[in-house]
Parts: sequence; structure tokens; C-alpha cells
Amino acid sequence: MIRVTLQDPQQTISFLTAEDIAHRLLAGCSANPGTVGELLLATEIFQQGISTAVMSQLMTFDKTLQRHGPARAHQFLANPDQSHEKVRGAFQVVDAHTAALAVAAEDHPLLILDLTERTIHVSGELQVRSTGEILAHTGDELTDRSITYVLSQEWTIQALS
Repeated sequence: MIRVTLQDPQQTISFLTAEDIAHRLLAGCSANPGTVGELLLATEIFQQGISTAVMSQLMTFDKTLQRHGPARAHQFLANPDQSHEKVRGAFQVVDAHTAALAVAAEDHPLLILDLTERTIHVSGELQVRSTGEILAHTGDELTDRSITYVLSQEWTIQALS
């Protein structure tokens, strides 16, 4: 599992996902999205159902936060739902605790896609490239359809220290 954090001018969200899905999100950056929503939609060509999976998890977090407050939401994040295959424990940064968790690379490799700065931050053990080929996923299974992606020159890749 990899922690993926997506940042745009209005919000920061974070979740755990499989490495291949993280790479498909990176490939979605080739559409030069300006918001998290635009990135999720751009990634659908590579990973069908990713938008629904992330939004569903975010709604669960938001309901927990609204109904039970921050302490219960923090418990939710400490034990993410293991039954969801694509995305686990998605949350929006709402306080110092969630902000710290969104950029923590202690338990999992970390990929931060900053849509405002067009910067990809990656922890040392994770390998990403600005160009490549990704096998498309239908949401149920991997296909043999390869899709080439190329990030524009605006994007930079930086290692996290």
C-alpha cells in the first residue's frame, strides 16, 4: 500500500491505495488537472471507478467527522476499512492531525501530487517517471490495453527527504 496525497488550491485529500493505482493517478496528471476532481476524472481512462472509490471513502470520513467529531474521525483513520479494494481510509485534511498524516511516510511509501505547484513528491523507495505506459484497469480486472502518458514540462518530480 502507498499513501497518496492530492493537493489543489482548495483542498488536500489523502488515502491508501495499491502501487499500480498510485501510478495510474500519476499518469492522470498528464491531463494537467487543476483540481482533485479533475485529476480523478482524468485518471478514469487508466483506472475505471477511481473517482467513485475515493468519493465514497471521503463521504464516509465526512459523515464520521460531522456525526462524531474529530476524535472519532482520527480513530477511523487509525483503522482504515480493509474491505475496500481500491482506496482505504480516504480523508480530507481538516486539522493538524490529518495534515500530519497526509504527509507521513513512516508506515507506507508516500506520493504527493501537488496540482497547484505541478510538483510530484515521492518517498525514496517509490520510483516514478514523467513518461511511461500504463495498463488500463476496468475496475474489475487489468486489461492488455497499454496507454502512454507524458507529463508536461511544467511538472517536476522531487524526492522527499
